[in-house]
Amino acid sequence: MALDKGGRCMSWFFDKADQVSEPSKEWDFYFCQVDHKPASIFVDIGRMNAIPDKGFQHMAYLRLYMKQPREDGLSSNEEYQILCDFEDHLNTKLIAKAGILYVGRNTNNGVRDFYFYVKEPNAFSKALATLMATLSEYEYETGDRLDANWSTYREFLYPDAKAYRTILNRRVLEALDQHGDDKAVPHKLDHRVYLTQNSQVQPFIDKILSMGFQIEAQNSEDINIFIVDFFRAYLLQNIDNVTDIIEGLVEDFGGDYDGWGIEVISPS
Repeated sequence: MALDKGGRCMSWFFDKADQVSEPSKEWDFYFCQVDHKPASIFVDIGRMNAIPDKGFQHMAYLRLYMKQPREDGLSSNEEYQILCDFEDHLNTKLIAKAGILYVGRNTNNGVRDFYFYVKEPNAFSKALATLMATLSEYEYETGDRLDANWSTYREFLYPDAKAYRTILNRRVLEALDQHGDDKAVPHKLDHRVYLTQNSQVQPFIDKILSMGFQIEAQNSEDINIFIVDFFRAYLLQNIDNVTDIIEGLVEDFGGDYDGWGIEVISPS
């Protein structure tokens, strides 16, 4: 439940409180571009807390050629259940085996790539070949390489700051749904920004005031951290555009955008 003590849903509440103590407990997805084409990445975000794992130094992949992709190369409704069943099969027959960690997948350009970190690449290849022999209706390819620093996971699968923000935004919207929020009306969104230079505070405030925001509060956390809280009313379907604009602005001022908070509005 993403509610603070005052009953507000907050993206920064997710950001700081939903960190997991164990890996493989925080799967989520985001959309992006891969090779200039639409892609959907589903990744074990929680794994970042426990990498690199020195026992799993080889990255291995399975590329599955989809039979009915959409025109944009993503998976279609017609093939959705088949692909879900296939992934369940991977989990029960392959991923559960010792020495194989499943960390994410990328769907893009008519293929679905599954990524693993493994102890023994040869053992993985043999186990995969045995599994795929029972699923001969799909063409596939596989490979592996040494990746002791987990660069494929860090640099490709794991979301960048913008993508991670969309994940947090979606989680807050889902929490609002769970609490019966009325998304048809504008909501007051509270934003928080940290700045590292006092000389930047007033110029930043002047800029956001010119954009229609109002100041809630400003104070200093210590001699090097200055906090600005501000708000404005929005329709929630525009939230990703809103946070993109604020993050770009904050980056120009050398600060850090900590997220947004919102109160649940019940239908009248």
